Amino acid sequence: MAPRNRNKDKNPTAPVDDNPEALMERYSSVLTQLSERPYDRALHSSHLALVRQLGDDDGLEQARQMLGSYHPLTQDEWTEWIDDRRAKLDQDEMEPHVALLDLYSKSARDILYMPLLESYSKHVISHYYISQGVLPPSTLSSNSDVDEQDQDEDEDADAAMNDVGSARRVGDPNPLLEAVYGLDSVREVREEVLAVGGRLLSEVSHEGRDWNPQSWRRVGGHQPSYTELMQGFTTPQSQSLWNIWRTFELDLLSLASTPEERAQQLANVDALFLARLAVPHMQIDDTFAAYSTFVTRHDNDHYGEKLPAANRVFSAAKKVVDERDAEERRLTQAKCSEKSFLAYLEWELEPKKPDYVQLRALFERALSHHPDSLEIWALYLDAFNRAPKASSNILAISERAVRALPQHAKLWVIYLRIAERFGLEVDQIFEKAYSTHLFDGDVEDLVALYQARAGFHRRQVDQLVAPGEEGDNIELIDLVVGVLREGISRVEEASKKGDPQLRLEKYLLRQLERFDRIEEATDLWESLTEDTPSSYAVWYGRADFLTRHNDIPTAHAVYVQGCSEHSLDYPEYLIDAWEAFEIQNGNLADLEFSLTKIARQRKGLGRKREREMKQYQEAQAAMASQDERAAQFIESAVAAEGGKKRERSPVAATEDDVSRTSVAQSSADVAMPAPPPKKIKTESAALSTPAPASTSNENEAPTRDRENSTVFVTVPSTTSMTENDLVTLFKDCGKFRECKLKTLGTSDVAMIEFMSSSDVLAARTKDKKRLRGEEIQVEVAWHSCLYVTNFPDEWDKEQVEKLFGEYGTIFDTRWPSKRFKSTRRFCYVQYTNASSASAATSALHNKELDSTHRLQALISDPNRKKGRTDADANNKELYIASLSRYTKEHDLRRLFEPHGTIKGIRVSEDDQGECRGFAFVEYEDEASAQAALILNNTELKKRHISVTIAQARARGAQSAIDSNSSFKNRENKTALSNKSVRVTKIAPGTEEAIVQQAFEKLATVKLVTMSVGATHANVELDSAAEAGKVLLTAASEEGIVIDGTKVHVVADGPQLRGAAATSVGAQSMPRTGAPLLPRQAGRGRGRIGLGMRGRGSARGGLGMRSGPASSSASTSAGASVSPSSASVGASKTQDDFRALLNKGKK
Repeated sequence: MAPRNRNKDKNPTAPVDDNPEALMERYSSVLTQLSERPYDRALHSSHLALVRQLGDDDGLEQARQMLGSYHPLTQDEWTEWIDDRRAKLDQDEMEPHVALLDLYSKSARDILYMPLLESYSKHVISHYYISQGVLPPSTLSSNSDVDEQDQDEDEDADAAMNDVGSARRVGDPNPLLEAVYGLDSVREVREEVLAVGGRLLSEVSHEGRDWNPQSWRRVGGHQPSYTELMQGFTTPQSQSLWNIWRTFELDLLSLASTPEERAQQLANVDALFLARLAVPHMQIDDTFAAYSTFVTRHDNDHYGEKLPAANRVFSAAKKVVDERDAEERRLTQAKCSEKSFLAYLEWELEPKKPDYVQLRALFERALSHHPDSLEIWALYLDAFNRAPKASSNILAISERAVRALPQHAKLWVIYLRIAERFGLEVDQIFEKAYSTHLFDGDVEDLVALYQARAGFHRRQVDQLVAPGEEGDNIELIDLVVGVLREGISRVEEASKKGDPQLRLEKYLLRQLERFDRIEEATDLWESLTEDTPSSYAVWYGRADFLTRHNDIPTAHAVYVQGCSEHSLDYPEYLIDAWEAFEIQNGNLADLEFSLTKIARQRKGLGRKREREMKQYQEAQAAMASQDERAAQFIESAVAAEGGKKRERSPVAATEDDVSRTSVAQSSADVAMPAPPPKKIKTESAALSTPAPASTSNENEAPTRDRENSTVFVTVPSTTSMTENDLVTLFKDCGKFRECKLKTLGTSDVAMIEFMSSSDVLAARTKDKKRLRGEEIQVEVAWHSCLYVTNFPDEWDKEQVEKLFGEYGTIFDTRWPSKRFKSTRRFCYVQYTNASSASAATSALHNKELDSTHRLQALISDPNRKKGRTDADANNKELYIASLSRYTKEHDLRRLFEPHGTIKGIRVSEDDQGECRGFAFVEYEDEASAQAALILNNTELKKRHISVTIAQARARGAQSAIDSNSSFKNRENKTALSNKSVRVTKIAPGTEEAIVQQAFEKLATVKLVTMSVGATHANVELDSAAEAGKVLLTAASEEGIVIDGTKVHVVADGPQLRGAAATSVGAQSMPRTGAPLLPRQAGRGRGRIGLGMRGRGSARGGLGMRSGPASSSASTSAGASVSPSSASVGASKTQDDFRALLNKGKK
C-alpha cells in the first residue's frame, strides 16, 4: 500500500524557539486559531509539535484526540500513538491495556491500514499467551507457506499432545490480563480485523522478515517497543492477516489437553477454514489445499464428508476470483494507480445487481492507496446510496468521506441528500459544513451547498403544502426563500462579481413566482438588470417575466433599455426577442417606434460586425505572413543541408523507376541514376515524392485504370524479347507503369500497363509489327481476362488453372485478399489472347460443378462493370466516436438495440482490452441506422459520444478492428506472435491469396498480412500448435513450396530464438557474409542537422520527405539487380556505376 503521510511537509508555524515562555505563547495562539479553524490540518500539526516540545503527555493525548475528531490519521500518526500507549503498559494494571485495545479498534475503523491490523492481531495473541503463562509457538508467522506447527506433522505425535502445554509453561496465569485477553475477547478481535482486512481479493505484497511472537518476552528487563517489534516488516496481504489467526488456532489445537477440548478446537479450526474458503481471495487454491491437509492429518475419518462440502464453498468463491482475474492483472500492471482503481470499480458497478460485499472491499482497498481521491469517495457514496439498506451502511461511509475530505463541497452535498433520505437533521449537517470555513471564498462550493439545503426545504414544501394552502404554511415557504437569500448574500461576500450563472437567483425567482410573490420577484429582476447590465439573458428574462404577468408597458420599457445597452453580450438575440414581443403585444405606436429603432440598431451592428471581421482577417493575414517567412527560412536551411547530404549519398529512385518489374538481368544491363545537383529546392523534392494512397470511396472513379491501360504483347520465344526492346518499341506511345515478361511454351508474353489509358490506342498500332524479324501480336488485356466466381470454397489456384488451362495459355490468375473478408470467393483468369478467353466462357459459364455451385465465367469488361452490390453498406453502419476507454460491447448494444436489429458491433481495443475511443455498429437495415442517429451527443459513461453514418474518413479506424474474427477483439501481441510465422523468399509477384492457399493446406489460417510486391509475409494460424506443425513441415526436406518457389519459414514470436527457429533457419537459410555494398549504399552515421538523418534514424529532419523504399539486397555487389528494386536511368551507363564504386573506395 501507499499510505498517505501528510504530516511530512514542513509546517511554517512549527516552533523554532525553545524558550518556555515563547513556547507557551505560541501554544496559546495555536489553540485560539484552532478554535476558529478546527479543520486546518496544518494548525493541528503545529499543536502536536508544540506539546511534544513542552513535554506535556496529557496535552499530547488531547491534541491527538482533537486531530482524530476532525481528520483521519495517517498510518505513521496511528503507529506513533499506539507505540506511545504500548510503552505505558503495565502487567499489573488493566486500564492501559483496555485503552490500547480501544485505540487499536478505533484505528481499524479509520482508513484501512493493513500493518495496523496485523499489529492489532499480533498484540492480542501475544498477550493471550502471557496471560496464560505459556510460551508462544516457535513459528507464529504470517508467511503463507506455513501450513501448521512442526509438532503436528506426524500423526504419531498425538499421544504426546497432553505434554505440550506443560512443556511450554513458564509461569502462572495472570488473572488481570486474562480478564482483558481471554480467549473469547481474542476471538472477537479476530472477527473484527478479518471483517475489515480479511475480505480483500488481493493486495500488493512485499517480502519482509517473519514476525516472531516470542519477541514479547523481556530481554534484559527491556520491554520491546512497537517500532522494534515491527522493524523490517512491510505491507502484508489479506491472506497474511488470516494466516496469523490460522497459526494461532492450530497452536491452540496442539495445546488441547483433553479429548473434549481437542474436539471443540478441531471444530473451531474447521469453521475458520470454511469461513475463509467462502471469501474470494487470490490465494484460495492454497487455502483449499491447506484445508485438505488439515482434514487429512486431524480428521481423516470424515474426509469424505468434509471435502465435498468445502469444495462447494470453494467453487463459488473461486468463480468470483476467476471473473476478476483480468481486472486484477490490469490493476497490478498499472501499479494500483487511481485511474486503474476507478476502472475496476466501474467494472464492478456494471451489473444491475452488483456484488456489494466485493464492491465494499474494493472501495476500501482503493482508499487505502488513495485516501485523498475525491473521485473514489464520490463514487463510493453514489454506489452505496443505491444499494439495499441491509448492505449499505451509507451513513457511516458518508461521515468518513466528509471527515477525510472536508474541503470538497461535492461530498457534503451527497451527504445532505443521504441525511434527508434517512430523516436526519439536514440543517445541522449544513451548519457543520459551513462552520469549517473551507468554502468562504469559493463561489462554486457555496452555490452547491445552498442549492442542496434549499432543495431539502423545497421538497418539504412540495410534500406538506397542497396547492391553494400556501398561506397556511408561510413559515415553510419563508424558510426556502430565506435559505436562498442567505446563499445569495454569502456568494456576494465571497466574490464581488457573484455567481456569473445566477443559479441561486434563478432558483429564488422560480420560488417567488410559484408562491405568487410577484412584487418581490419584480424587485429582484430589477436589481439583476442593474447588477449585470451586459447580460442579454437577464434583460430577456425580466421582460419575459413581465410579459407573462401582463405588464406590457414595463416589458416594452425593459426591451428599449436593454437593447440600448452598449456592453450587451449578444444584442442580436435580444433585438429579435424585442421584435417578436412588439409584433405579438405592442400597440401601433410602440410597434412603429420599435421597428424603426430595431432597424437602426441592426444596421449599426452590421457595421460593427464588418469591422470585427476585417480586423480578424488582417490578424490572420499577419499571422500567415509570419508563417510564410518562417517557412521560407526553413526551406532555405533544408536546401542547404540537403545539398550537402546529396553530395555524399545516391539519390532515391523515383516512383516511375521503382514501379517497373521484369525478369532478372545482369548488372551490366542496368543504368544507375545520375548524380543529383548540389542543391534541390523543397518544391522540386515535393514534386518527386509519391502521393499518398487515396482513401476515397471505392465507388468513385479509380485513379489507376488498370484494365483500360494494359496490353499483351506476344512473340515467338526465339526472339528473346527483353524489357528494353519493349521500351524502344513503344517509346512513342507512352511511359510504362508496369511491365511483366514470361516465357510460356513457345512464346514470350509481356503484360504492359501504361500510365494512361489513352496510350493504349497508340500501342495497338504496333500490332503485326516485327521484332527481330518476328511478327508481334498486341491485344488489349481485358479482352482476354475472365471474371470467375461461384466455385467451391476449397478450390485454389492449381484447380482453377487446371480447369481453365484446357482452353488456352494462362498468363496468371489474380485472387482477392481475404484479410478483411474471408468469404470472398472469386478470381481473375488472364489468358494470353482473346480467343482462349472466349472459348473458356462458352464452355464453362453456368457449368454445374456440383449440386450447390454453378460456375460463373465472363469476360471482365471494365466498361460494363457494375458498382459494388454493397455500395450502400455504409448507410447501415454507424461510426461511434468519443467513447470512454471503459466502454464494452454490451454497453453499446444496450444503447443502440432499441432502434433496430443489430448485425454486429466492433469495438477497437488496445492490448490491455480497453476501448481506443471508437467503434462501429452495423444494423440489418438502413432505416434502423438512420433512427439511431438520434443518439448523437448522448452521454455514455460520462462522455458525450458522436454518432454518424460510417464514411470513408472512418476506414482507417475500421481497419484497426479485426472483422475476420466475428467481431471479436484480437488477442494481445504476445498471443498473436506465438501462433504466427514469418515467410520469406517468396517469389516476386506472388499474391497474398496464393500464400494463404498454400498454408491452408497445412493448417487453419486466420490471417495473412503481405504488402503488395513484397517477398515476405506474416501468417497468423489458429493456434500455437498449428504454428508448430507448420514449422516442422518447413524444416523437412521437401519444405513448403509456394507458386513453384521453396520459401523460408520462421517463427514470429519469442520462440524465434529457440530451437524451432534454429532448425528451420539452419537448414533452409545458411549464414553468409555481408554483401559488398558501395560505400554510401549502407547507412552511415550521417550528420545530424536541419533536414538530415542521424545514426540509425529512419526519419528525415525538418522539411524532408520520405521517398520510395528500396531494398539493400538489390544493390548488392555482384548480384543481379531487378528493375523492380533499382531505378532504370535513361541517361546513365555502367561506366557511371563503376566510377561511383571507385569514388567510394577512395
